[in-house]
Amino acid sequence: MLRKIIFLLGLLPFCAQAQDADENKNAGRFMLGYRSTMSAFSDVGFTGFGVGGHFRLQFGPKINSEWYYDHITTDLGGLGRRADEHIGWSVMFYTFGQHTEKGKFTPYIEAGNCFDYTKVMTNYKGGMYADRGSAAVHLGLGTHYNLSERADITLKAQYMIHIGENIDEKIVTDEQTGARNLMITKGGTGLNGHLLITCSVNFLIADLWKGYLFGKHSKDL
Repeated sequence: MLRKIIFLLGLLPFCAQAQDADENKNAGRFMLGYRSTMSAFSDVGFTGFGVGGHFRLQFGPKINSEWYYDHITTDLGGLGRRADEHIGWSVMFYTFGQHTEKGKFTPYIEAGNCFDYTKVMTNYKGGMYADRGSAAVHLGLGTHYNLSERADITLKAQYMIHIGENIDEKIVTDEQTGARNLMITKGGTGLNGHLLITCSVNFLIADLWKGYLFGKHSKDL
């Protein structure tokens, strides 16, 4: 019996090595990306557009992470503007594993959270102004289209729910003059959700686990 236990214990390093080899597939891939985002955030029905950047660090064949920053602006019917800044992270789950072959699609499920700063103001001098900071969680679906083993285009849609003080926007029309004014009010704490659609271009910079940088081994640089 003791011999069997010693034999099994002796096999553990080889089993762990075999498992790590599979789990470490694509692990350590470090990518940089440029992103453009469309946001249906405004209470008065206007769409915001923004730009940002992110980096990705992959932990295994089915788990990747994305650390991002977005700056989104919304024109509120020419009467005011809204600016949203998001900084956060996401975890991407590749349910079928990640494939980096050229011309292949890689779908995934995404979840994460972020912190944001929002300010809303009217365009005319002396008008209304409000700002707030909040936290948010988000869940979405996306896919990579692999241009090559080192580059991809990613399209995703996610729903983000902010938890914090509300900022309400409303366009009011004067019945006598027909003039339109933007009313901004800051209310109590609540939930505020919106849809984000993001398109990004991403490039592999390094394979950190294997010591590769820009396609070359670090010892050759």
